[in-house]
Amino acid sequence: MKPRLFFTLLLTLGLTMAFSAAQAGKSEADYQRALRGDKNLARTNLEEANFENKSLRCADLRFADLHEAELENADLRGANLAGANLENADLEGADLTGACLANTRLDDAEIENTIGPNGRLLNPD
Repeated sequence: MKPRLFFTLLLTLGLTMAFSAAQAGKSEADYQRALRGDKNLARTNLEEANFENKSLRCADLRFADLHEAELENADLRGANLAGANLENADLEGADLTGACLANTRLDDAEIENTIGPNGRLLNPD
């Protein structure tokens, strides 16, 4: 391998790893803000975050990345989830009464016993 090509490859790998580390740091910072009760969480990266039995009541989660998040029994009443990514999230038993779900991605989300924006179960049997 030519030295210039090798250097370019190392530089590219290094930047990719640095970006991944920075992104992981941003995710952790976003998660800590949420745990402290910060309600302004629009466009945050909260993928795979654990909010089981936690309150995100009236939180601004517009366009937040919450895919694969644990939101089991979470209080999301009045939360703004417009445009949020909740793919593969666990919302079992969560309360979304009064929440905004406009353009929210819920593909493959667990919604058993989840209370929807209208106060009714999303999956009535």
